[in-house]
Amino acid sequence: MAAKEQPTASKADMKAALTECVGTGILTAVIALMGSSLAGLTGGMQALGAGAAIFALILAGAKSSGANYNPIVTTALVLLGKMSFGKGLVYVVSQVIGGGREGGREEKQDSRSKEGQAKLYIFDSYMGNAEEERL
Repeated sequence: MAAKEQPTASKADMKAALTECVGTGILTAVIALMGSSLAGLTGGMQALGAGAAIFALILAGAKSSGANYNPIVTTALVLLGKMSFGKGLVYVVSQVIGGGREGGREEKQDSRSKEGQAKLYIFDSYMGNAEEERL
């Protein structure tokens, strides 16, 4: 009996999964940065920046992967029969990895800035220059 050959991922499939991973990570980082207190943008400017980022990412990834960049969008495409279950699963895993990686990085960055603010407040308190609004 001949062994059944396992289907292998093509180069295009791997490129599409990588596009989804990187694109979702970039989108997550842009949204997190715009929402952080470091950006200092108004709500309208945040929306404009997020829209521009999404536009650029869709143009960059549309040809290779369809530029879903969202596990809910991918799940909807699978449920509607527009994408196979296997391909959808690969996309969702790639998106979760990309988004989770960048989201975790932004969370660490935000906690570091809060720690830095607290240390600065403690130093200023010690030096007699404390302001109550800093924390």
